[in-house]
Amino acid sequence: TDQTNFQILQAYPEQLSSNDIFDGCAKIVVAEPFYEKLDEYPMIECLNFFYQIKGLKQRGLIADNAITVPSKSRIMVTAIECFDLRQAHRHLNEECSNFSHAAIDKCRGSKVGLNLPVWQYNYRSLTDPFEVSEIVFGKTSIENKGNVSKKFNTTGICHGFIVSVEHVNTLEETLSSLCDYKKQHVQLLTSPVKVGITDVCRCLIEFDSNSKDFVFSGDVELVNRH
Repeated sequence: TDQTNFQILQAYPEQLSSNDIFDGCAKIVVAEPFYEKLDEYPMIECLNFFYQIKGLKQRGLIADNAITVPSKSRIMVTAIECFDLRQAHRHLNEECSNFSHAAIDKCRGSKVGLNLPVWQYNYRSLTDPFEVSEIVFGKTSIENKGNVSKKFNTTGICHGFIVSVEHVNTLEETLSSLCDYKKQHVQLLTSPVKVGITDVCRCLIEFDSNSKDFVFSGDVELVNRH
């Protein structure tokens, strides 16, 4: 009810009622990913928090002007060169040691992502991290930004993309999931591409309202090649 009076509730969000909270609704909501055990899946972590906030507001348990921590999360992409990663997850060309790997090959490349501790691989960034989507907690829907383009800042072989999350508070202070103790979402290109500083990578992350999940696509545009 004032700045010196607060309570910590030991309960799942779906177990809360207005009788559990001062004045019937909360003024501040702080995310705790370790409690949900989703810290190795930062995009799922964000979606989980988004729907928790949305559900609690619909039930009148959070004030309309409540502060959320984080206030929003940006989905960031970094194009990378990583020969070790490519070798570990390359196509097996339908058959290996007389066993068919066609089903596995269908799951490789740009259609399906991998969740990996990329800090254990010897990779090199070919672009700075750039924003492709934003989740604002407290809003009723997630808006898709469409295709986002980014120039490469060095030459190399682009094997794919790291998709990370940057959490932002109301002071615009940030905390990134791109660190040495978290797994990252990785999207490999179907085929590696040699790139230069005039070339561009293009990435799209769309939120599918039916599956309640993100769909990623990424490619490389070679500019002025003769």
